[in-house]
Amino acid sequence: MFKIEQPATRKAPEGVVHVSAIADPKHAADFVEGVFRRVYGAGEGYELRVVRI
Repeated sequence: MFKIEQPATRKAPEGVVHVSAIADPKHAADFVEGVFRRVYGAGEGYELRVVRI
């Protein structure tokens, strides 16, 4: 289950949203990649890579 909502505070910058999820890592990754594809208009060949440092 994914939930996207705007912050409850008026101090949050324009366009900021909070995303919460109850999902396994694979479904969470698929969701985030799909959001980036839709928002930035990337095609099917687009691959999002997240690096944790």
